[in-house]
Amino acid sequence: MDINSLHEHNREAYQKVMQHFNEGHQKACVVHATGTGKSYIINAVSDHFERVLIMTTNMFTIDQVRDTIKAESPERITEPTYMIYQGLLQHMKGSVDYNNQFDLIALDEFHHTGAELWGEAVKWIIEQNPDAKVLGTSATAIRHSDGGRDMVDEMFDGHCVSELSLGTSWARKILMAPVYIMAIEDSEEFYNKFIKKIDESSLLEDKKATYRRMAAELKEQYEMDGKAPDIIRKWLPSDSKRIIVFSKNIEEAKDNVSKVKNWMTKAGFTIHGVYLIHSKMSLDERKAQMNAFQDDEFRGIKLMVAVDILNEGVHVPRVDAVFMLRKTGSPTIHLQQMGRCMGTYKENGRRPVIFDFRNNVVNTRKGNIDNFFTKEKEDYDRVRKEENELSISMEGQSLDFTERENFPSGNNYILDLALMTDHFSEDLSNADWDANYAEAKIFFDEYCHFPSYKENEKLYAWAGQWWRNTYLKNPKMHQRKAEMLTAVGFEYKNFDIKWMSFYEECKVFFDEYGHFPFQNENEKLYEWARNWWTKSYLKNPEKYQEQADMLTSLGFIYQSADELNDIKWMKNYEECKVFFDEYGHFPKYSENKRLYRWARKWWKESFFKNPKKHQDKADMLTAIGFVY
Repeated sequence: MDINSLHEHNREAYQKVMQHFNEGHQKACVVHATGTGKSYIINAVSDHFERVLIMTTNMFTIDQVRDTIKAESPERITEPTYMIYQGLLQHMKGSVDYNNQFDLIALDEFHHTGAELWGEAVKWIIEQNPDAKVLGTSATAIRHSDGGRDMVDEMFDGHCVSELSLGTSWARKILMAPVYIMAIEDSEEFYNKFIKKIDESSLLEDKKATYRRMAAELKEQYEMDGKAPDIIRKWLPSDSKRIIVFSKNIEEAKDNVSKVKNWMTKAGFTIHGVYLIHSKMSLDERKAQMNAFQDDEFRGIKLMVAVDILNEGVHVPRVDAVFMLRKTGSPTIHLQQMGRCMGTYKENGRRPVIFDFRNNVVNTRKGNIDNFFTKEKEDYDRVRKEENELSISMEGQSLDFTERENFPSGNNYILDLALMTDHFSEDLSNADWDANYAEAKIFFDEYCHFPSYKENEKLYAWAGQWWRNTYLKNPKMHQRKAEMLTAVGFEYKNFDIKWMSFYEECKVFFDEYGHFPFQNENEKLYEWARNWWTKSYLKNPEKYQEQADMLTSLGFIYQSADELNDIKWMKNYEECKVFFDEYGHFPKYSENKRLYRWARKWWKESFFKNPKKHQDKADMLTAIGFVY
């Protein structure tokens, strides 16, 4: 590959990776904003290695990486091995031998290696290739849905050699910043949910009546079936060619086809073609849809309605706009969907438009568009300031960097809705606070202390959450209430914020289902509770007793590794027993590979190492026909 053909930011990242490897380090990762061309970095680094494994999340992405390498490095003799993480997991379970097979292991979208099973598979293949260099690329290293885990630290021991945020990419004119339109596609859904909140609230009836009236007025005002065409007509350039419509599932995607076609027609646009892409399609079907979508010989608008497939890792050139009709609470997915229309600054030539019809800025807990881009603003201003200072030193003149010439702008069509919900939350908070305080005061007058978690779980949790989420964020505003709480014996216990975040998730699950989540219901929460109990509580019960009580009150029961292994063993044994009762012999390899392998592996790795401990289980297996 001709390194000079790389864009400057990718060339810089490539050089840093190679320098890091040449200094003797095994691992290096690159965290660059979505749409900046990370596959070109993988290609450039791969040229220095003969035996290369490239891993990513889906076959569609693999095809794009493969096409990039074939186009940019035609002289390459040995083609890399390509694999998706799910495929590697199956190879690990099948004990495929990859011992010393690779010189470079490239992990695209490496934040996915934080998933328990995929992560085990990646560690497994790295262990089989201890001399291989490991390269990771991702738009985000943070697993927001997994307690904010940083995979740079976990997978790459902190070795991030190049970072490029969205804000920096806009400031350096690498990516074209979008126009961002906040709207709400289904005011009926919003209205029904808000009315339910009003009815279930502790507000006085006159307050409830006021909010019901406000909600009804705004429901009519924000009905998108009538308003969407006007918004689209105003903000979407008339010569736009391609739009991606993100949908939640296949059923909604089909509904969205007719909905968006209707909007676009009313807005004055001609629909040339509508394409659908989702994970249930074959790879050939997906390719055919993408090729048709990208073909340039047409007039009008092409719509690509996507479910999951285009969220990350897939470069779709020449996209003018994105319609967000999928609701998501994941900042990662939100940014990745934005990235599908943010082409390179020089090639795009104009700003793409993002129509957020599902209020995802609020769903991702950022509150509003200004807060959503807070970090990007900071990065943008820092880079422009550095450029300004450099210009002064070189030319003796100052650049005006206060005007963000390539930074997201747009319009918020749901500002009134946001203001109404903010006021409602404030009124509800005050009403709840007064009621809870009065209950705490009665308890204090009787027992001379604030209730512990065991004595009154509701009050204990309320006071801690209010202190942490409200008072600590603005002590001056809430000082009087804080003094009232301390006067009735409340003492804030600064439990780790991450711990409380996980606990509150468990509490939500418990309130809905009446038990602590099992592993197959919520693996993340299940593993967190087990790990915390093992690593913290069992090592210092006195220090963590109160938190342990909080968990057990939600139905959590700690089981040791041996106990869990026994449960899994009995489950497999029962399956073997059912087979034996029906066929009169232990399952052969050709009849049930999984049970056959499980029994052999257990006998070899457990029984042979400690026959006395496992004799009873061995007898149970031989009784149903197993012979090692």
